[in-house]
Amino acid sequence: MVVGSGFAGTAAACQAIDEGAKTLLIDKMPVLGGNSAINGGAFAVVNSSFQKVRGIEDSYELYVKDILKAGLGLNRMDLVEVIAKNGNDAYEYTLKKRRVLQRRARSVRLTFCSKNDLARNKLGR
Repeated sequence: MVVGSGFAGTAAACQAIDEGAKTLLIDKMPVLGGNSAINGGAFAVVNSSFQKVRGIEDSYELYVKDILKAGLGLNRMDLVEVIAKNGNDAYEYTLKKRRVLQRRARSVRLTFCSKNDLARNKLGR
């Protein structure tokens, strides 16, 4: 059982299904997506394969600066670091599942959006 249908819960449910587990995804809301639906499914990463192929230079420091600016400096630095260090893994997982569509520029980095609601697509909804 996976509780929550945001990015993390959906990825956990998809991975469990891929590994052959009988999986139930539940959410407190009447529709899937959790808080991730609020941001339109967008996430930014540092030094993605998309950037590397195009010669786009990025840095951990610039990413952190952008995130702190977007969060008006109220961010928890420990969580910003987790996202900065692991966001590309989430992007590559989404790319592997062929669910990346839009790319919007922010500083030198690109923001990636999911092609479909991954939960609905994977879980047949």
